[in-house]
Amino acid sequence: MLTFNAKIKEELMSKPRLRNCCRKAELAAFLWQNGYLKLEGKRGVGASIYLTSPALVRYVLKLVSPFNLDSLVEQKKIRGRREWRLIFLPSKRFYQFYSELSIFSGGLKLVDLEGESKELPSCCKFSFLRAIFLSAGYLCLASKGYHLELHIKTDELRNFVNCLLMEFGLKPKEVQRESNRVIYLKSFTDVEFFLARLGAKKTLFELEDKRAIKSLKESINRQVNCITANLRKLSQAAVTHIDCIRKIEKNYSLEKLPPGLQEIAWLRLKYPYLSLKELGEKTMPPISKSAVNNRLRRLKYWSERFDQKSNF
Repeated sequence: MLTFNAKIKEELMSKPRLRNCCRKAELAAFLWQNGYLKLEGKRGVGASIYLTSPALVRYVLKLVSPFNLDSLVEQKKIRGRREWRLIFLPSKRFYQFYSELSIFSGGLKLVDLEGESKELPSCCKFSFLRAIFLSAGYLCLASKGYHLELHIKTDELRNFVNCLLMEFGLKPKEVQRESNRVIYLKSFTDVEFFLARLGAKKTLFELEDKRAIKSLKESINRQVNCITANLRKLSQAAVTHIDCIRKIEKNYSLEKLPPGLQEIAWLRLKYPYLSLKELGEKTMPPISKSAVNNRLRRLKYWSERFDQKSNF
């Protein structure tokens, strides 16, 4: 059974971007996060991208297909885990293509895109973030809320991703995990906006359903807890009242009590589970809740006098 995180990525990979500019933005993110360049003299420049699943390999191949680049896929087993490497063979065509990704300089080094990010179309910016999430993202439904993480390898890329997220009004935070710093989003509003703009609408609806069900369960639990607490409090008070009345009945007589106390004592014995308000409605004439409470407090006072062995 697929995890929630796997479902999101499966949905995103089933809908590749159609515009070439967005495809290039995604490829730029994959290359920056999990790729490296390969120089082979006169043959030109090539590159490799390390990917974690066959589905991701197929997705990247779909992105590359309109650009007619020579590529091959290798599979390796590293430390007991399978890993796939998508290799772009060195050629002048690839060098030209890679130059157009806006992350390549004449010195064959990745450059800081922070200054150029605002010139990119909005669709390309979210395409870039989409690829970052596919290659380095994780979303879980924790008991206390939602938690989205982006495990980014380099400081330059992490700064660029932070810049993009804040540009769209999101509030990313960072935390140190072992030797790496991780970008994360905790606000449901931020996670919802992020997923919607990436294109995970089906998963977003599921997320909203889970949120609604969770909210309903919490509301029901609060109401049940409140009702249970009130019933417990009512029953404990009723037991105390009845004990006091029995003590008076045994050591004195209920008929010798003032009429108001005598009436409320008989009503409490007859209706042990009624609330003070309901007891007040059964008196003749009806009295308020506070009046019932006052009479029961006087009965308690009378019973305490017997405990002190006082004479009436």
